[in-house]
Amino acid sequence: MLPGKSTIDQLFNGSRVFEVPFYQRSYVWGKEEWERFLDDMISVGKRKENYFLGSIILKQKITGTATGGDYKVVIDGQQRLTTIAIFLKVLYMKLGQNAWFDRKFVLPDGQYALLHSHVDRADFETVMKLQECETLGGSSHIIEAYNYFCENLDPSQLNTNRVLYNVQVIDIVIDDNDDEQQIFDTINSLGVDLTTAELLKNHLFTEESFGDYEAYWKPAFEKDDECIDFWSKHLLKGRKKQINVEAFLNAFLQIKVHDPVLKVPTEEKVEYSKAEGLFTSYKKFILKYYKNRELYLISELVDYAKIYRESFSPDVLDESLTSEPGLERINFLIIATDSTTLIPFVMYVIKNVKDEAERVKIFDYLESYIVRRIICRKSTKSYSDLFSENLILADVKTVEDVIAYINQKDVSNNLAMPTNADLKRCFMELEQPNYRGLQILYLLESKLRNDPLLSTQLLKYSSYTLEHLMPQKWVNHWPLSGGFDADERTHLIKTLGNFTIITQSLNSTIKNQAWPIKVNGKGDKGGLKTYAKELLTLGNVLNLEEWDEKSIIDRSVWLASKASCVWPSHLQEDKPIALN
Repeated sequence: MLPGKSTIDQLFNGSRVFEVPFYQRSYVWGKEEWERFLDDMISVGKRKENYFLGSIILKQKITGTATGGDYKVVIDGQQRLTTIAIFLKVLYMKLGQNAWFDRKFVLPDGQYALLHSHVDRADFETVMKLQECETLGGSSHIIEAYNYFCENLDPSQLNTNRVLYNVQVIDIVIDDNDDEQQIFDTINSLGVDLTTAELLKNHLFTEESFGDYEAYWKPAFEKDDECIDFWSKHLLKGRKKQINVEAFLNAFLQIKVHDPVLKVPTEEKVEYSKAEGLFTSYKKFILKYYKNRELYLISELVDYAKIYRESFSPDVLDESLTSEPGLERINFLIIATDSTTLIPFVMYVIKNVKDEAERVKIFDYLESYIVRRIICRKSTKSYSDLFSENLILADVKTVEDVIAYINQKDVSNNLAMPTNADLKRCFMELEQPNYRGLQILYLLESKLRNDPLLSTQLLKYSSYTLEHLMPQKWVNHWPLSGGFDADERTHLIKTLGNFTIITQSLNSTIKNQAWPIKVNGKGDKGGLKTYAKELLTLGNVLNLEEWDEKSIIDRSVWLASKASCVWPSHLQEDKPIALN
């Protein structure tokens, strides 16, 4: 990096071009910034000392269209540079000195000293071509800035020489050989948040390939405000995780590095699997495997982008979940349980398995596999290997092949499918956190609700909360009985057999009361019969006269039996779960 100090006269010297690259967003300064800028320029003329306008970060390019070859890319600072250009354009038109402005801002080949990105270029060049101040129509910030200065700039209040020679910026020039990741880190240190997509776009497209940008990238990622908004949203609701475009680009890279045609070495796959430094990974991958044929990669990338946008959305949590197997349930599973490592294989299946019925079978099996493992609290550490490297690399495209691959894992393997015996044991013995119990019971409830004659409808996931049938604060109203001690009870209370989902949290005066009050409520305070009406995962629980440890164990087995039916293991020798 080469930091320096430049006056406005030195920045715009008639032989230099500042290019605003593809990834830069549009010019966004508004009236508040323009007013402050104009006040500052007026105050410069009233004092002799230098005025510091801020810093800009530039990247030197060896070649370009600028006369003399002084061609720089604006990494950070387009707001200031654009404002300076519009301000001076209006100032010199009002002074009747357009020729002077042109010497500074128009190069001998007709190029403007500030080459705006495609978003603002047309409006910026419209302003630059004017010969006298006139109000322009349009709603862009470029046009509004021009109209503001036309209306409010009074040359008699300004000392032009001091504006040119006393207003300074710190310009930090990054060499063309410097790594863009360094630029990315530099920008982030200044509070400017650039996505991998913005950096990748700038890496893939140039002025010469602008047509390819408009044909491929723009329709996929920047078609309209709705499209831009989708890609900038977080994939997981309520959590500070990747935004959609980052999650997609990470998933797409995993698909490509495990493409059997490319034969990417294992050691490279390990590097490419790291979400950190995603842009650096893309740059290295493109250089090695798609050099001079980037358009092939871009074409496939936008195909997968369409699949991603049509398949994954956190909005699924705000809708009643269907009992039918398929993509909607997989979408829910990914969002609700944070199973994002599924995304590469799901996209791969959608793109490469043409038979919709076969896709549904694959997704149905994947749901069984994932949910059984969630119930048994199995580690997800090897999921990226399974769903990216193993299944994609093996070009698995049928449910039989997926089942065969999983079933070859013996019980000692972390990726093995839990058996029915495992499922029963985990329902009975494993403690579950509340959020996980809510996920499991909602998924099971949604699968059981395949009867159209049910009088109540399953609500959206976010409408439910988890309730312990035997309360965690049991001491005052739930005396020990049946030979169980306090430690055993405390453990069983946290197992799935003691959980239910309800539509509203019970009042504090009800939730810890004895069983009859907790079920029926008291006065105007509703109980479980009010907020858990017709839940199929409760079975006959609300008609029981008492609820104790044995009841919890019996219900655990009953729930395990139901779960084993709706999420079959497809293990040949797996025996059905017998009720106690």
